[in-house]
Amino acid sequence: EFIQQLPLQYLASYLGITQRHLSRIRSEISF
Repeated sequence: EFIQQLPLQYLASYLGITQRHLSRIRSEISF
């Protein structure tokens, strides 16, 4: 998996951003 190739710092920052977007998307979709 390419995820293993990514640096931890980049992955952490990416996940942090994605989590925020996911939370907004989930609130809109109301899953």
